[in-house]
Parts: sequence; structure tokens; C-alpha cells
Amino acid sequence: MPHHSHADGFAAGLIVLVVAVSLASLMVGWGAGVEWLVRVSERRSAMVPGPALCLALIAGSSLLFDRGPYRAARKVALAGALVILGFMILAPHLADGPLDTWLLSGSGTADGVSRAAMIGLALAAVAPAVRLGLFPVSGEWQFHIPLFGLMVAVVISGLVAFDPLTFETLGLFRHLSLIEAVLMSLLFGAQVLQHHPDEVADLPGRSI
Repeated sequence: MPHHSHADGFAAGLIVLVVAVSLASLMVGWGAGVEWLVRVSERRSAMVPGPALCLALIAGSSLLFDRGPYRAARKVALAGALVILGFMILAPHLADGPLDTWLLSGSGTADGVSRAAMIGLALAAVAPAVRLGLFPVSGEWQFHIPLFGLMVAVVISGLVAFDPLTFETLGLFRHLSLIEAVLMSLLFGAQVLQHHPDEVADLPGRSI
């Protein structure tokens, strides 16, 4: 089997960074009120708790630990992320409560969850789902979807960085945080690095 340690090691580093920043935003940013960990600057949208938690769980499920309990933990993390994502999608149609207020806006602030962020989170969940055998499609999807996500996320990160006010006027991107866009770029990049064409035949769901 070819040696992929360098690419896998770099991918793991990116994933750990995504998990660390997401959890720091969640626990220190929202928990301790450290503003720059949730929105970078006053005029920018914040990464509210729901997407931060989803990003941490999806990134954790993307780590290539396949032995026994590690694989099971990855499945649990991915399932948790999908439950939270589903809740964020359905929450506007449900009765308001303290949980959805916290997940969707961070304790009732003017911030919210971007529809673009929810689409990005769903795309980021595809690669680990394919690797874990939870998504019965060709193993090539674990490369093409992250590659598409990477290209889009990098472009959006640049646009949000230089012109955040314009993005706030676009329905799809309203409330999109620069932190979210950058972290998704890193996560998609890690998933692209994890792709080894010679191993695709061993993935569940491989088309014949």
C-alpha cells in the first residue's frame, strides 16, 4: 500500500485545528463572552453555537481512526452533527425554546444561522459518511464533494473577508460568519487530502 502519511498527517492537523477553533468559539467565545472568537470584529456576523458544534462533530468524524471504538465514536459524532443540523433546519417551523434560541442565535442575539452554512455542513458530512459506509454511493464522492466544497468555500471566504456588508443583503448568505467560511475551507481541504484513489475500491458503496 502506498505511503500516505504526509498528506494524512497534514489533513489530521487541519481537522484538529477546525475542532479546536470550533470548540473554543463555543465554550470560550459564547461561554465566557470572548467576542473575537465568535465574530472576529463588531461589524461581522457571528458563528453561533449550532454551526460551531456541527463543525466540531463533523471534523471529528473525519479523522481516519478506524479501529474498534474509534470508528464507533466517529459514527456517533457524525450522527450527532446530522441531528443538530436537522434541528437547525426545522427549528424555524417549531415552537421557540431555550435550546433552539441558544443553538440558532447564541442567547437571543441578532445573529443567526446562514442557509449557506447549513448547505456547507451537509456537504462536509458526505465524505465521512461515505468512509464510514453510511452513504451507499461511489467512494469517489468522498473526493468530488469536498473538492467542490473547498473551491466554493475559499471563494466565499475571500468575499466575506473583504465585503461582509454586501453578503448580509443576500438571503442565502445572511448571517454567514467569516469564521465558519474559513473553517469549512480547512475541513474541505483536509477531506481532499485524505482521498487516496488506490483505496477507493475498498470503500463501501463503490460502483462496479
